Parts: sequence; structure tokens; C-alpha cells
Amino acid sequence: WISWAPFVGTFLARISKGRKLGNIIVSCLFIPSLWTWFVLGVLGAAQIRISRQAESAGLDMSDVAHTYGSLADKSTIGWSHTGKDGITQWIPVPDGVVRLYNLATEDVLFEHLCAYGGHAFGTFLTVMMLGILVLYFVTSADSAAYVIDMMTANGVEERPTMQKVFWGCTQGVASVALLLSADKENPQATLDAVKAIPILLGLPFTFLVFWMCQSLILVCKEDAGEIPPTRKNFKTFLFNFELPSLISIIAPFVYGGKIAGKAWGGKSVSYMASFGFLWVAMIVFLVMGALDKAYFSLAAACYFVLGLGIGGLRTSVRGKLGITGDMV
Repeated sequence: WISWAPFVGTFLARISKGRKLGNIIVSCLFIPSLWTWFVLGVLGAAQIRISRQAESAGLDMSDVAHTYGSLADKSTIGWSHTGKDGITQWIPVPDGVVRLYNLATEDVLFEHLCAYGGHAFGTFLTVMMLGILVLYFVTSADSAAYVIDMMTANGVEERPTMQKVFWGCTQGVASVALLLSADKENPQATLDAVKAIPILLGLPFTFLVFWMCQSLILVCKEDAGEIPPTRKNFKTFLFNFELPSLISIIAPFVYGGKIAGKAWGGKSVSYMASFGFLWVAMIVFLVMGALDKAYFSLAAACYFVLGLGIGGLRTSVRGKLGITGDMV
């Protein structure tokens, strides 16, 4: 979902133009989350109930006939029920009772739907669910093509229709190529390999999303007039190639101590010694980690404390210079 966020976010922002931010948050985050929680809770509870019924009826998953209630021997698979009058009655297992957790993931939903009503009603629910899934994929692909078309056109609102058609066809061709490239004996292996790609690409993008969230808060504060758009800021980014930055890669305690002396007061040498002790200790523990991996934990602790100190120093510099922001 992290890798999918740019598509969904851009699409929602485009169709929600002119609406209040609070309404977008409620309608696009809270309401869908509550609805998903409710639906999955109901379906999950119902599937647990169906599986427990199958287990108590004697469907032990030893073969197909002992997995599906519709294929089971009704004379041996079922329940003995004793009524209030003391008469014992045999109740055969219904056709809709299935050991769901013995099935493939893509079969569980449809077998669950077939548990409601007869064969005709189960078929009706299955066809309706397939139609909903088709609409889901079509609308998702359409919004993805819309966003890609918008990005490649650099945000121009009036874009050529053929350009959007091109991106839609490209998605379809990529999907067909993926299905055709799958191994006939084990097609799931190819799909599982593709599923790992968004996870690998989405993980580093997560850190960018953190900064984007912070930027969104700052933009909202600027729009509300809480902070001026022309406020003070650092002239250089976190990563630059000036001499102090290059020295700080090897010995961060040098300039860290000098800045701490100006921001916190006191002797710069004392701060250099404190930061330097943590830096050198971290390096020593990393080297000793070759003998015992437990030293890596001590090295990580030293680095964490050093990071807190540098972060607090950055916050103090912001406060001293009147620059808005946080430790990062």
C-alpha cells in the first residue's frame, strides 16, 4: 500500500478539489477503515463458525469427501442431537459446511458464499462477487492510468485522450505478459515473486512518506496563517558537499562541539570530548563485534545516544535562530 499510495493520493486529491481537508480525512480514511473492519470481522467470524461446524461434524480433511459437506456421506458425517423429549435425532452435515482453512486462499471466499442458501443462491452471490471484483480492478486500473497520464503531462489538466489510452493499454499488456511468463507447473511462484517487488520498492519510499507527511502539516499551517511562508530556514539541505559536512562524516564531534558551545553555552572542547567519546566508543565496539556480536548492541546504543545529542543540538540551533522545525 505504501508503493500504491502515490496513485491513490494523487487521484483522491484530484477528484476532491475544493473540499475541506477534514472531510477528505473522514471520508477517505476513517469511514473506509471502519467499514473494512466491520466487513472483515463479520466474514471472519462466519468462516470460523463454518470451519468449527465442519470439524464437529467429522470432516477431517483426509480427502475431498471429508472436506466438502456436499460430497460427504450424510449417513456418517453429521451430528447426533438429543431433544428435550430424550429422542436422539441424526442431523446430516449441510452442503454448505466446508473445512475452509484446508482450501486455497482464492477458494475460501466463494465456498463461504455458497454456504448461504441453496445452490442457485450461492451461484448468484458468486456471480455478484465476481462482478464487484471486476469493477474494483477496472476502477483501480483506470485511476492508475489517470494518475500516470497526469504525471507524464506535468500536471496539465487538458491532456490528449490517446495518451491516457496508451497508459491503460500499457498496464494491460504488462499484466498479460506477467501471466504468460508464469510457469505452467507452478504459476503461483511467479506471482509471489512479483508481489515482493512492491514491498522492496515501498520500504525505502516509506521514509520519504514521513517527510511528505511533515511537509503536508507545514503547508496546512501556512495556508491557515499559523506560520509565514517566508519564514527563516536553513540554507543547506541535510546532504551537501561542503567541507564541514565532509569532515563530519569522519569526525562529527568536531563541528558538533563547536556548534554546541555556541548554542548551549560553555566550552566547545567539553562538548567535543563528549561527542567524541561516544563516536570512538561506537567504532571500538563495532570492531570488537567481530569477536562477540553482543558488542554490536553497545555500538548501537552509543550511536543512538549520539544521535539524540545531535538532534537536540539541531533543535536548539533552530530555537536560537528562530527557525521552525523539529529534531530532523
